[in-house]
Amino acid sequence: MIKKVIQRLKELIRQNARTWSESYLRLRIMCPVKMPMNEARTISVAIPFFNNAKMAHVALFNILNDPRIAEIIMVDDGSDRDAFQQLKRKVKPFARKVKLFRRDVNLGAFANKIQAVELCSSDWVILLDYDNTLLPEYLDSIFNLDQWEDTTIYCSGYAYPHFNFRKDLGGKVIDLDLASSMAESKILNRPFFNDGNYFLPRNRFLQCVKPFWTYSVSASDVIFANYLWLFANNTLTVLEDSKYLHRVHDESTWLNNSEKSLQVIQPILKRIENKVSPYDCIDHDFGQISKEWIEPTLVSYR
Repeated sequence: MIKKVIQRLKELIRQNARTWSESYLRLRIMCPVKMPMNEARTISVAIPFFNNAKMAHVALFNILNDPRIAEIIMVDDGSDRDAFQQLKRKVKPFARKVKLFRRDVNLGAFANKIQAVELCSSDWVILLDYDNTLLPEYLDSIFNLDQWEDTTIYCSGYAYPHFNFRKDLGGKVIDLDLASSMAESKILNRPFFNDGNYFLPRNRFLQCVKPFWTYSVSASDVIFANYLWLFANNTLTVLEDSKYLHRVHDESTWLNNSEKSLQVIQPILKRIENKVSPYDCIDHDFGQISKEWIEPTLVSYR
């Protein structure tokens, strides 16, 4: 009798969860996480999404059951209907924690990231690409800090296995002066400055980047945001122990837009090198999208 019950439960699990990432029960068994003692802080995770539903769940690994993460905000940037429906099916089992938003109009990666951060309710946010995965060291390195400075963005020291920034940048606090000298001497680490997947203060970040949401910066939106951030007297702090799993795949935004992105990066580097204000003739360097700001709507899983 007991064997039949167990067998029936196994069949039900297989029917209702095609992959382990879509089952709370399996995640809790495989990735148990408890709130550390004397830790009361919680944060949000913002995940922009566009069209690659087969990888939509990978960003959820290691964060769904971490009590330090209060919510996960996913914003679909006008994906194809089929891709969006796949995304919706993948995240539906996690509706308690994952809030899914959609906008039928595609505004591009930069604007979509801004909206994802803006929809978060926490003061501090991890802005995470949907095809990357935070490793336990990433969250631990953040919460090991006694205090988070709202004038800095905390950056990962290792985008495993492709980009290891620890040797050259680990532990550094980068301001505009340092970034300028790096650009001038040609030692500026482009993969780092265009990497993203970082931990940021929500309100200050939006204050710095949202006024420029209309600019079309292709897959170089991260280095563009970093330029805006640094020019506003802020810093980038590289956490040496912070680590996440970085995926390079055929549908990677950077790979599909690399030539156009390099054209965008050059004027950004010149602006960083010469400390040129983003309010100084920025239209000469970057085009703008001719679309209105459209708020995404919360998706019902019913």
